[in-house]
Amino acid sequence: SAVLYLTLIINIIMLATYDAPDNFEDLVADRPKWAGVVIYVLGAMHLTAATFVCIEYFISGIKIPTETKSDEPPSTLDRVMGFVDRWWPSTLSLYHLLFWACSLLGLVLYGYFFCFHLFHFSLNNDVLGRVFKAITSSGSQLGWLALLALVIIYMFTLFAFAFMRHSFNEDDGVFCNDMFQCSVSMVN
Repeated sequence: SAVLYLTLIINIIMLATYDAPDNFEDLVADRPKWAGVVIYVLGAMHLTAATFVCIEYFISGIKIPTETKSDEPPSTLDRVMGFVDRWWPSTLSLYHLLFWACSLLGLVLYGYFFCFHLFHFSLNNDVLGRVFKAITSSGSQLGWLALLALVIIYMFTLFAFAFMRHSFNEDDGVFCNDMFQCSVSMVN
């Protein structure tokens, strides 16, 4: 899907271009001007695509009854309940709202929140659905699980890069002067 491709491109650009600012309290990474512009433009496209994903999710499952048992037209209450059933907070409804909110926050807050969208590949993935239920010995399932682990580590890397750079001790061989160094330090 377009959202996943945009997510991958944005996160690869961040990984390659974000450097730690000199001030630990500064959340804005040092990056080339072109990277900020590209991330903003791709982020706007991402927010548009995420909006369509959410609209499609909420509209596609609405069940409006067309007839009742007594062959009378459905009442207004029946029609309203069709909308409420879809909008009532379920795990997937909350996920889609969070999906859209993280896209908006990613656009506004220097791209950091776009890492959440890396989870989107697992939403309709049968293999990962089974891995979540029980880990098996299948090689492909373990590969997908390793990919999910890397996504989670990357999310923690973004958090550490933004908020905890001062905690990395270079004397111990743990570096966080740019996103790539933080990623390698977090994997180790």
